[in-house]
Amino acid sequence: MLIKNPNIMLRSFTKTLALVLFATATFTACKKNHDDDSLAITKENLVATYTLSSMKMKGTNYPEADVTSQFYDACERDDQTVLKSDGTMSYVDAGTKCSSAGDYTSTWSISGSKITIDGDEYTVKSLTKGQLVYEVSSTYSGQTVTVTYTYSRK
Repeated sequence: MLIKNPNIMLRSFTKTLALVLFATATFTACKKNHDDDSLAITKENLVATYTLSSMKMKGTNYPEADVTSQFYDACERDDQTVLKSDGTMSYVDAGTKCSSAGDYTSTWSISGSKITIDGDEYTVKSLTKGQLVYEVSSTYSGQTVTVTYTYSRK
């Protein structure tokens, strides 16, 4: 097909290009930025109810592995840890009850990125609106073992 007026073709191309650029800008601008979910590691931001999602372990000579089911029975994996603003912590045997209920109360505190729960100190790796990740490392016989806990926020 022969186009008699090249300006018509140029206008058509320009309109198509503008439409494609507009659509691209619209769809990429609507992408959710998960970085916005990050929270500062403060006492106020840590106050929440948490449920264990995973426990991972890695060592000097072995790769990271999910060991949740090896350390926690199914009846424990739905339990809740409640960090309260007064520095108390409640562990609630929620969901499926274990044969001996594990409910108890203790304390927690935060100093920088170090959180102390029930007397044990951990390093907070990340805190978002949806989860808390902290870890602890220990060295045994020259081998460093790091345990990373991931909790879902309620």
